Amino acid sequence: LGELQELSDSLVLGSGETLVERAQILIDCFSSGVARCGMVAYDGIMELGWDTHAANHVQSQHFEGLFEGLGEIMSSLQSTEDSNGNPLIENVTVVVLSEMGRYPKYNTRGGREHWTFTSAMLMGSGVRGGQVIGGFDEYAAGQPTDLETGQVDDAGQYLVTGNVGATLLSLADMDPAEFIPNSDPILAALEDS
Repeated sequence: LGELQELSDSLVLGSGETLVERAQILIDCFSSGVARCGMVAYDGIMELGWDTHAANHVQSQHFEGLFEGLGEIMSSLQSTEDSNGNPLIENVTVVVLSEMGRYPKYNTRGGREHWTFTSAMLMGSGVRGGQVIGGFDEYAAGQPTDLETGQVDDAGQYLVTGNVGATLLSLADMDPAEFIPNSDPILAALEDS
């Protein structure tokens, strides 16, 4: 708390209007050692939000802004050092997710309704990148997945929030079973698995 108070003149928590500005506050906290985790919301372009039940074309603009921002955030993590002089990217994992997906078909207003199935992205420290884990069937429903290979497999498990949580706990060198019983990590996502 004392360290955070010392930074109060240069670090304005709650400020930042864009995804990158908000993330930079976290990056500054990580760099100075006053935080180990944080969460940043991205409400899309002009803060229109992702919940587009009409005019779905706005989603592509949201995605463009998101991916551009993520590129800047990853570059900042690469160029910013922690208190030991190491690039933050060596110790930070970026997680992008939503609590829901969008229905695969357009509604009568040119939008999409809520959908049970969604996706997530993991980038950075401890993540085995460059792959897609799991998949969707022709009805856009999630398919069972082998947690070790990440491949769709009828003998696998349906990926649920507990699997994502267990994966994140594993990345933090914590035992997922202690916090989320009966949820296994997605080993295919972990660099050291």
